[in-house]
Amino acid sequence: MRFKNMLKKFNEGYISFIQKKYWLALGFYLILTLFLGYRATKIDINTRFIDLLPEDKESVINLKKVVDYYGGEGYLIGVIEWNYAYGETLNTLTDLQKETDLLVKEMKLLVAGERPDADKSASLSDWVEKHSGIGRLEKLKEFYETKVEEIKIQLEESMKDKYSEFSEIKIDSSEVLKEQVKKHPKEKYLIFLQYEMETTILPELEKLSLKLKENPKSVDAGFEVYNSLVQNHSAFTLYYNTIVEKEGGEKYLTEAAEKLSEGLLKKKAVIETGKEAEPIVTYSEYKFSSNFIKDRLLFFIDVPDLQDIRDRIKKKIDYERRGKVLSSAIFVDEKVTLDFDDIQDKYEKSTKVVKIDSKTDLFEKSEKPYDYYINKEKNRLLILIKPSKESTDIGFAQLLFDAATEVANDVKKSFPEELTIGYTGRYVKKIDDAKIIKRDLKIITPMAIGIILLSVIVYFRKFRAFFVVGLPLASGLVWATGVVELSIGYFNIVTGFLIAILSGLGVDFGVNLFSRYIEERKRGREISEALTITFNTTFLSNLTATATTAAAFFILVISDFKGFSQFGYTAGLGMLLMLLGILFAFPAIIIISEKISPIKPKAEGKSDEKRGKKLPYHRIIIYSALAFTVFSVFSIFKTQFNANFYDLAADNTLVKKLEKKAEELIKMSLWPVIIYAEDKKTMEDISREINALQSKNELFSLDKLDSLSNYVPENQKEKKAVMLEIKNLLRDSVLTKLKGDEKKKVERLRDIVDAPFIEEKDVPVELSQQFFGKKPGYFIFYYPRHDLSMSNPETIKIMVDDLNKFADKFKDKKLMISSDAMVFNDILKLINFEGPIIVILVLFVIGFLLWLDFRSIKDVLTSLFPLTIGIVWIFGWTYIMGWSFNYFNIVMFPVIMGLGIDYGVHFLHRYKEEKRTDIFFVVVTTGLAIFIGGLTDILGFGTLIFAKYKGLATMGQISIVGIISCVFVGVLFMGSILQMKKNIGEMGWKKALFGRNKN
Repeated sequence: MRFKNMLKKFNEGYISFIQKKYWLALGFYLILTLFLGYRATKIDINTRFIDLLPEDKESVINLKKVVDYYGGEGYLIGVIEWNYAYGETLNTLTDLQKETDLLVKEMKLLVAGERPDADKSASLSDWVEKHSGIGRLEKLKEFYETKVEEIKIQLEESMKDKYSEFSEIKIDSSEVLKEQVKKHPKEKYLIFLQYEMETTILPELEKLSLKLKENPKSVDAGFEVYNSLVQNHSAFTLYYNTIVEKEGGEKYLTEAAEKLSEGLLKKKAVIETGKEAEPIVTYSEYKFSSNFIKDRLLFFIDVPDLQDIRDRIKKKIDYERRGKVLSSAIFVDEKVTLDFDDIQDKYEKSTKVVKIDSKTDLFEKSEKPYDYYINKEKNRLLILIKPSKESTDIGFAQLLFDAATEVANDVKKSFPEELTIGYTGRYVKKIDDAKIIKRDLKIITPMAIGIILLSVIVYFRKFRAFFVVGLPLASGLVWATGVVELSIGYFNIVTGFLIAILSGLGVDFGVNLFSRYIEERKRGREISEALTITFNTTFLSNLTATATTAAAFFILVISDFKGFSQFGYTAGLGMLLMLLGILFAFPAIIIISEKISPIKPKAEGKSDEKRGKKLPYHRIIIYSALAFTVFSVFSIFKTQFNANFYDLAADNTLVKKLEKKAEELIKMSLWPVIIYAEDKKTMEDISREINALQSKNELFSLDKLDSLSNYVPENQKEKKAVMLEIKNLLRDSVLTKLKGDEKKKVERLRDIVDAPFIEEKDVPVELSQQFFGKKPGYFIFYYPRHDLSMSNPETIKIMVDDLNKFADKFKDKKLMISSDAMVFNDILKLINFEGPIIVILVLFVIGFLLWLDFRSIKDVLTSLFPLTIGIVWIFGWTYIMGWSFNYFNIVMFPVIMGLGIDYGVHFLHRYKEEKRTDIFFVVVTTGLAIFIGGLTDILGFGTLIFAKYKGLATMGQISIVGIISCVFVGVLFMGSILQMKKNIGEMGWKKALFGRNKN
């Protein structure tokens, strides 16, 4: 009480001083605002996520070192596309191929092969009569008809005005067909396809289906249908390949990649001030020699599998020999085919040969000297560009992107306009994220402040509210920004939107003070008396709310995660400066505004008419709120946390679209784990250990390991011995009688069985260069499974456990692993460890400060009620809305805690001022001010949902539901409970809880 009395005496003296010297106070206020405003204009925004990470964590140390040693973080990925006019046609043909192929495979089991006709007849009859075989054929026919309609739509869109004339012509002969193709050359493939579908494919399918329906046991009828479907599939494939070959852009794409690579390698720039221009690109990768692997294929196969190949050849030879010697009557062996598909499937992920989307036969020599990262449609090619510096340097990333864009623009001048070049990858994503965040800041911060001030003017219906509430708010924001610039020097990606957040928090001060001041003036009190009462009541509750909120923020400073610690520092400091701005500016502006246009006192305010009334519907409010609280408590256990920082970036950007296209083309993740080994032996040992673990299915997360040791196989002498055995078997004359695919495999094996031993120097540079960086040593790339999501903490833990399975064995070898999963895992551990400590400290400090104010444990618990229940309700809302928490929106919890305290303290102070009796009057006065303050908070924080950067938008989502919850609980739920408590004292608990009354 002594402290409160001191504050009240200070307030009285301060108000008296301001009345006399308000120009002096206002002048000091303006000078300080101008100085800090100037400093605020110098503040920078640091969007680098890596700068927020705890520096003492091994995962972060390794990440930074590996990025430095490798000379960059991944690639700048160039996406070269040929946008020809037949994309939809190819999609239609692909659909036709897929649907036809499904039925071909189904019928092949019924009518093809070497089974007796009786067995085929029984299977076919069963398929037709019991398994809706005819229905399957009719569905395929309907699908064909749907695609014909799609072709007509494509023709109409392409021909436009000419389509009506074309559609009236009946194409019933090859002469008419040729005439129309000549007349519409651009649409020739669609016209051909429509003609063949309508005149041949559909009628024949209908005829043969009817024949099979009438003769369900006829193998010949079934084979006719099967053969017709095979021909259909071949026709669709031929159309597809013809369009790709004739109209595709493979020639243009490869030439553009060559020119782009040459241009980038020649490009130099001044990377560091004071130094000469230097190359910005180390190398580029867009083609590779698959024949290096294919010509030495047998060395890349493990000894047991090589012996299996040998045994299969031997078995094939024995089978062919017995077929000649023994009569067909006693020759009952199951047919032996020379097939290595299962071995190819096993090894297809062990080399770069199958990095591209199109299927590659390892046993087939490539006709071209190089293969490219090009898709099946031959309309998209990737070029992986290795920059000379890391992507975390935003300045270099921007310089690189500008230079690469300049080269791309020069290259495009030499090609048709259908060719486009775009860039993606982390270098571009860093630039894109920075631009989006800064764009969001420029739009959202002024929007938040503008909407808040507009809502204040509308609420008070006085233009002076703009100055009385707006100027102290604006100055507080300027002071906070200026002090942050002087102390830290920048905002990070989390604190960047602090202005919008502080504007929402700070406006409550002005709204509450001005509301109380107007209330007192309308009661007929003089300016000085109204200001004194306002400062002795509402300002003191503001002081308590500010102290507790700022304390909650400042406790975040203990976090090792700078995203939290810097937010806590800047937000806590901002809260204090906002209150200081109110102290300086509010009374001076009030006095000046009263001199210009005095507020007219009234004998009795309208709110006084509400005295003595009970709060209506309080029981409905209590029961509904209790039900939602129970639901929210159970929702806590169902909440999810999105741990992948990169998921929080903006969606639907060009960079993201190009990244998706790159992922569709390359069969591996674009973001591998990078492992650094100091020497060759360690690299080989690590690669051997990882491969051994994978062979035992102990690495759930691994999709593919790319290491230099993969291209210089082990046990070559032992393998060579088996290869000599295979060579001797291949000399057998029986194998010369083989035909088709088996003959090709034997001939290919004869070509590669004499391959020489492989040494490191033999590996082509386009395959080996990726394994070396700026610092001597070797780099290994651990590509995680593409279906693993780094958004799920459990998945992250699985991946980290997998990495530790081999990392622990090489701790003494100075092994370093750069992995997003390890960084995310450490941050999650940090949050799980620090979270409970921070919450306990926050509650303790808040409770202590509230106790200093109220000197009553009961009042402390009452004032904490809106905060506690409001936070619990957030979990209920997030579950209903299907939201998840992340590194951004959990920062809003201290903000919402501050608001919850603010609402509770203001309500309780006024409740006590009204002698704990007039609850309805408190609700319609202070409660209404809290509601308006909450509304302005929602309008301020709610602008964050318009951010393109998803992480920031989720901050807006959580803040909106949190503020709504705290306002409802702090005014209506708490007011209803207090009303219920009063009723119990007056009429007994049974009647108060369940009895009928007007309320």
